[in-house]
Amino acid sequence: MGRGLPAGAKELRSRRCHSRDDRGRDLPAQPRAWRRHPHAHASADERVGDGPRRGPALSGGPRGSGPRAPVAPRRAPHLRKPDGGVSVHSLRRLSALHRGGRNRGRRSPCGDRARARVAIRSAVTDRASITSGRVLVTGASRGIGRAVAELLVSRGARVFATGRDGAALESLRALAPEQVATFEAELTDEVERRRLVEFATSLWGGLDGMVLSAGIVRYQEALAITEADLRAQLDVNLIAPTMLLRDFGRHLRDRGTGGAAVLVGSTLGMRPAPMTAAYAATKAGLHALARGFAHELGAHGIRVNAVAPGIIDTEMIRAVRLREGEVEPEGPARDARIEAEVDGLRALCPEGRLGTPEQVAEAVAYLLDAEFVTGEVYVLDGGLGLR
Repeated sequence: MGRGLPAGAKELRSRRCHSRDDRGRDLPAQPRAWRRHPHAHASADERVGDGPRRGPALSGGPRGSGPRAPVAPRRAPHLRKPDGGVSVHSLRRLSALHRGGRNRGRRSPCGDRARARVAIRSAVTDRASITSGRVLVTGASRGIGRAVAELLVSRGARVFATGRDGAALESLRALAPEQVATFEAELTDEVERRRLVEFATSLWGGLDGMVLSAGIVRYQEALAITEADLRAQLDVNLIAPTMLLRDFGRHLRDRGTGGAAVLVGSTLGMRPAPMTAAYAATKAGLHALARGFAHELGAHGIRVNAVAPGIIDTEMIRAVRLREGEVEPEGPARDARIEAEVDGLRALCPEGRLGTPEQVAEAVAYLLDAEFVTGEVYVLDGGLGLR
């Protein structure tokens, strides 16, 4: 051993090797960390024993009676007292001694907010389908709103129907008097909206769903739009739904049971057609409203979606579209003009036919019960967007 080494190498080697075995052979030098903290590399049982920096050994060992080294203030490790009958796995060495182990410093998942979410999730899971619950439907006098109300009644729901045509609402109530309550209201009036919400939320002990279908349209060329017509469409198509959705969301939040709302938008909110610029703007706002509310109300178990119908065969499309300065025809001439315009709309659809309110109602019912769908704008246009 040592043959061929330069002068002084033997002495240098002996300085580096501080340990020899029983036969006088040099042992490899121990790592620096081992020399500084020998107890951190002891056996699992000794590691948690009371060396210079540890407490009593778990199962009683030779280090259990050693003196404790003084620890500087504010440097004392936050160690929990080990259980005398439990051994520590080697992979969990130091983390087993700290309060909280590996989760030390992390936020507990069982805070008040987490518990509230769990409670809401449980309530939503235990609740029956919304289409057989209590649903407020606006614009229920005719068109899509009427079709939605009738479909929900057929599925066992209790429907609170509102609109401006009292006679039409009464005919709806006559279909199932025990399931339908009506409220004739002008949704642009703040006082009437407040009365509507108070009545609807107290009648059957609360609401589970809401369908906002009320809307109006004013066909005008872009350069002929008047402020009065623009404000009228904004009031009905955007402002009233916003306020109703806000009040509905507060009601469901306070109850803590979750719920769902569906807003009736339009494909015009995505692809405006001639003479619909103002109307299209209100529907685009309605789509954004659905997404914005869905983002904020999701934590309360409230889902908000919208449907975007294409050309649906309702009274809304059977109106004369007048150019600036044009006089509206009357009698048979008016009817012929309307039919010609409807035929032109029908030709835009790949299948050559218009959608029906009942088809839109089916989509609305689906979104009311679709538990994993929120913030979506569901398009039903019969392929109109392909053109």
